[in-house]
Amino acid sequence: MWPSDVDLDEPVSCEVVAQTVGARHSLVVRLARQGLIETVEGGTDEPLVPRRVVVQLRRMQRLRRDLGVNFAGAAVILDLVRRILSRNGYSISVASSARLALQMIQHRSYDAILCDIKMPDMDGITFYEHFQTLQMANRPRVIIMTGDTSNAQTEIFLRHSKLAVLHKPFNGQELLAAIMAPELDGDA
Repeated sequence: MWPSDVDLDEPVSCEVVAQTVGARHSLVVRLARQGLIETVEGGTDEPLVPRRVVVQLRRMQRLRRDLGVNFAGAAVILDLVRRILSRNGYSISVASSARLALQMIQHRSYDAILCDIKMPDMDGITFYEHFQTLQMANRPRVIIMTGDTSNAQTEIFLRHSKLAVLHKPFNGQELLAAIMAPELDGDA
């Protein structure tokens, strides 16, 4: 990949990353702007990313190939959720990983968490198991987003957890209905 003397913290353009991993430039820019890949401070209109993002994106490509996780689709869904909820007066925080989300939850109060079943660093089931162990005064509702209900493990988890589920593809009305729905047993 890179010679050992290359500084992986060195800022590079999204264009360089896109060419190196064989991705569309616009996709890399979108992932950077939505916080799905790390960015560094820079003096340009386009985000700069550390060179190590190439390693991360190659890992994402392997996950997509091996697990069927579609990160371009994830970016589109994230953008849709952000626009719909912002237009309806909601304040949104985005975590670039499930681990970061768990840290954020411990330091700030949230009313709801939208969590996908398929994520790059841990799946939604594992995220929810970790979430359940957190000590917090006000536990936010968890809403699971998934297009993977035919998977037996997912189906069992959804049935057992009794969490609200948002089936992909979903529209704005379905998203708002899930956010505004009264709490279910699994949310308490």
